[in-house]
Amino acid sequence: MTFKDLLNFKLKDLSPSKFILLYALYLFLIIILSTIYTIFYISKFDIIDGNYNLIIKNLQFEYGPLVHNIFYNGEFNFLDSDGILYYLKRLPVFPILIYILSKISLNIFFIFVAKNIITYSLLFYFFYLYLKSIDEKFLVFLIYFLPFFIPYNLHVGLTISFADTIVSILLPSLFIMLLCENSIKYFYISLILFLLYLTKNSLMFVVIIVPFLILLLEKDRLKYKLIPFYGVILAILIWGFFGLVNTGKFPIGTSNLTSNPKTLYEVVLNKDFKKYYPYKSVDLIPKKKLPTHLKNEWEIFDYYKKKNKEYLKGNSIEYLSDLIIKIKFIFFNLKKDGAFPENGIYKNPIIFSHVINKTAFIIFIIIFSISIVKKLKLKSNNSFKVLKNEIYLFFIMGFYFIPLIVGWATSKHLVAVHLIAFIYLIHISNKKLINTFLSKV
Repeated sequence: MTFKDLLNFKLKDLSPSKFILLYALYLFLIIILSTIYTIFYISKFDIIDGNYNLIIKNLQFEYGPLVHNIFYNGEFNFLDSDGILYYLKRLPVFPILIYILSKISLNIFFIFVAKNIITYSLLFYFFYLYLKSIDEKFLVFLIYFLPFFIPYNLHVGLTISFADTIVSILLPSLFIMLLCENSIKYFYISLILFLLYLTKNSLMFVVIIVPFLILLLEKDRLKYKLIPFYGVILAILIWGFFGLVNTGKFPIGTSNLTSNPKTLYEVVLNKDFKKYYPYKSVDLIPKKKLPTHLKNEWEIFDYYKKKNKEYLKGNSIEYLSDLIIKIKFIFFNLKKDGAFPENGIYKNPIIFSHVINKTAFIIFIIIFSISIVKKLKLKSNNSFKVLKNEIYLFFIMGFYFIPLIVGWATSKHLVAVHLIAFIYLIHISNKKLINTFLSKV
């Protein structure tokens, strides 16, 4: 088989042995990249002991004390710096994944490699299932992976610092499965929605709206279209009953994470917010001491929810002006954000990956808009079905951005939607371009 024949090969014709070989080569690449990334990571962060074992309590973004407590005490809670015991400050998927891997081995290379084998294997399988269902070629399969290997996107996908490492794989995977023309996709969509709900609180709106869109837009039998609801309902019940048993209240909606109102008050509604955001880390904003009369996380939730309402009543204009800063960052920022000072200097160079991502995102918005106009001009009696992919995208993007605009976005939060934009652009690209490439190989 020539190189051209390989690129032109249909995925549906891939034998089990060739599929295993392809997957093995892919895993080898992920293992090599994960190993190289781990070397850079441990050179930057104080995260290992002398035997290259993970120091769990040194994990970032409060995952350290949480995973440490799960690992050593078997309890999903942690005592924060204010002396409050939190059960509902972090969602479970990411910390439990790190806990399980740590139980197998604390070796830092094992944790990085194993975690990335799991997440990137899911991506591989979902792409394969989708492209096989639409009878695509191996070349297209390779093209779809390219945006995931843009350096900054790869950094977010490979790290163990934050939950967005899972979101950057699962949210694009959700869109991939929505494009798939195979009824088995509903089981995978249900699984993805379940995991997303229990991974990142800002995805709650996306997770809840997608099953209703499926019910409206898909042509398959009702029993299949109802499957995504099961994953969402199960996730809500698991987290809700966990909260009910441990805190006495059922967390749902805005109360999914009880620390959210406090974070909003201390960061977004802080008068110094615009002095820091987006180029200085908002973690550097001076925090006020927690009032002594607050004794548990629900008292904190209620107290700061009330404080936020009071603040917005008297400072709505200032808050709205900050929205412009956040929207400008989401659509046009090319520089490093959230920097910490190095010898008193904040360094915010232009990041080449941001240039690529933002350029693709702007092109996506233009082509997405043109595609909607063209399809509406068809005046089809079944316009919802004609616009199915665009409707999915509109609601996924819209509900994903709402929490980022109400709160704040960082570059790592945007990777998932940038990757979805790439997927859409590749999906609608003219096949003649691919055929032209093959003709020149």
